[in-house]
Amino acid sequence: MKVAVAIALLLVTLAGTEAWSRLQFRRRRRRLVAALESAWGRPRDEQNHAELGHYHHTYVARSARSIDPTTWSDLCFDDVFRFLDRTQTVLGREVLYSRVRTLAGSRPDSTDFENLVVRFGGSGAARLEVQLELARITERSAVTAWDIALVEPPALPRWMYWLPGLPVAVLGIAFGALLNPAALGLVFPVWLVALTARFKMAPRIAPWVAPLISAGRILQAADRVARLELASAPTTLTIRRCLPLLQGFSRVARWLGRDPSRGDLAALIAEYFNWFLCFDGIALLFATGIVNRRRGELRQVAEALGTLDAAISIASVRAGTTWTTPLFTGPGHPLTAIALRHPLVAGCVPNSLTLGPEDGMILTGANMTGKSTFLRAIGTNVILAQSLDMVFCERYEGPWMVVRTCLSPSDSLAEGKSLYQVEAETVIDILAEAGRSAVILCLFDELFRGTNSVDRVAASAAVYSSLLASEGSSRRMVIAATHDLELVKFVDSGFGAYHFGDRVSENRLEFEYRLHPGVAPSRNAIALLRLLGAGPALVEDARRRADRIEAASATP
Repeated sequence: MKVAVAIALLLVTLAGTEAWSRLQFRRRRRRLVAALESAWGRPRDEQNHAELGHYHHTYVARSARSIDPTTWSDLCFDDVFRFLDRTQTVLGREVLYSRVRTLAGSRPDSTDFENLVVRFGGSGAARLEVQLELARITERSAVTAWDIALVEPPALPRWMYWLPGLPVAVLGIAFGALLNPAALGLVFPVWLVALTARFKMAPRIAPWVAPLISAGRILQAADRVARLELASAPTTLTIRRCLPLLQGFSRVARWLGRDPSRGDLAALIAEYFNWFLCFDGIALLFATGIVNRRRGELRQVAEALGTLDAAISIASVRAGTTWTTPLFTGPGHPLTAIALRHPLVAGCVPNSLTLGPEDGMILTGANMTGKSTFLRAIGTNVILAQSLDMVFCERYEGPWMVVRTCLSPSDSLAEGKSLYQVEAETVIDILAEAGRSAVILCLFDELFRGTNSVDRVAASAAVYSSLLASEGSSRRMVIAATHDLELVKFVDSGFGAYHFGDRVSENRLEFEYRLHPGVAPSRNAIALLRLLGAGPALVEDARRRADRIEAASATP
């Protein structure tokens, strides 16, 4: 009777524990769903962008042309990426970064990615199912999550390949002891060998633990996602093709990922096997073998999950802002952007432009009128059109193109280079790129600001004219901002002059941030001196000198 009562109590306790675990799981799931729905369509407040670009720079950049560091920095794309990034996992963050940073060129998977974005944007249920599974991937380090699928692991010492012989030796001793008990005397020497090997290989096992745990969780999440997603989706097909080839890896990852310090009985038993039979070293041998043979499959599974996460992120961006789908045309067609704006500028005043048949544009205007923001808005939208199939304007039509910039150079103290040298090297690189690309858009802001006005105007005019002089089948589009109004006179034909207007009132400068045809009719630097508190005598003297300089410049 007592035994029956004890068994009943045990069963009730187990049932209660299971019910409590299920209740807690459902509560956590409801909280996660509420958090995901609340964050939908909104930029993330806090983001971890440590090691950003590890996947791209380690793997993708070797096989695809990447946006150069100068253009990426000039267009403030780290900030743009933070606006776009609503991913849950480091896999999604890295795949999204790589997709944005890869240069223009029609990608084979662009349609597949767009289909994912559209589906997740239109089906909250499908999106949440994937997000709930992705939430199980808790790794936040790009190096830990990706290196095992990207980088060949260091070779293990040859002596480790003898480790599988230890369990064989122990089994042999056990069977031998049945025939001759004296064989038990061999146990101590075998254990001593195992203990020595364990101490020697411990430093080699430690760096593998975190990556293997991370990879194991990624494979488990991939298995669950493949059961939820459309069977015909390219990401699902990739996962289902690769997972059967990685089953052994998952088992090895679980063994090496056990933590005996948490009091887990299975982990403690496994640790004894590790100490006496070097099972973790044997598992490491299997892991390196699988990684060397199946690194490609590991990478493809991680990329598939990252692609799903990145697509959900872009669907969230689209849900929370006004955007449109770009229309891509042939190389000879104009670039047209109607009501274009910068996604990071709150209340940005939209402007429109058309390049073609005039493929050059000289932007003039006083300080703070919006020239630099307009240049960045153009470059940003062209890149987003080609990488994410979305633009922040009412209508966009244009060819696929490479974008190169020289907007905000600075002295390089570490390399001992002056501002002018940095600018000149960037320009030479852009000229070389123009010779390789079918279509290139070049953006400049106050080129050669690091030298005197005569050389600045002459060199700038020569560079812009050279770029616009089409060679063969290549096409170059140039937009340049300048304070040198006379530059308009010295560039070759094919350039249109435009300006951003401003008005100087008695107490303030007024900017409309609107693009107008023609050269800027006003200048505001001296007026700004007055508004900021410069003395009347200084302001008047500056005006007289400006008038004399303008008159001298107008004299033949």
